[in-house]
Amino acid sequence: MSQRRRRRSQRGFTLIELMTVIAIIAIVTVTLASMSTGGKTTPATISDQVTGMLQFARLRAESRRTSHRVQFTATTVAIYENTASGFAVMSAAPNLVQSLEIPTGVVLWAADPATKTSAGTNPAQNTSLPFNIDFRIDGQSTGGTVFLTDPQTSKKHRIFVYKTTGSAMARESW
Repeated sequence: MSQRRRRRSQRGFTLIELMTVIAIIAIVTVTLASMSTGGKTTPATISDQVTGMLQFARLRAESRRTSHRVQFTATTVAIYENTASGFAVMSAAPNLVQSLEIPTGVVLWAADPATKTSAGTNPAQNTSLPFNIDFRIDGQSTGGTVFLTDPQTSKKHRIFVYKTTGSAMARESW
């Protein structure tokens, strides 16, 4: 086999490389979108950033073949990677991948393990944080809904994650 043929047969990208590039593009897009608002943080910009983080965690879990956890607390949203590969239960000391501080003007009002896709929900303020959404290596998740608000302007956003697909979406109003 000639050198020219050998080089030609080794060209291309692996699925992991393509998934990583897609995840990087998603992060850059979310970052640029949040910068275009003039630096003002609102429930809309934070919900877009969190949605990007959730999608990144799902893609990373699939491409790295390790489960990932997105943990919501009153002040932060963080992505953790399991130290064991495959379908293993989340380890006691997972690795921190990425975190986002929730600014003082935005309140993580409530979190619900059910996926609330329709508007009209009016949850009571829930202080039972942290709330976790886990992503498995096949893209599935534990699912749930997170409610964000700005008490001064009464703007409300909800982010929901489907269990079977792991897809995350942000919607205005509860």
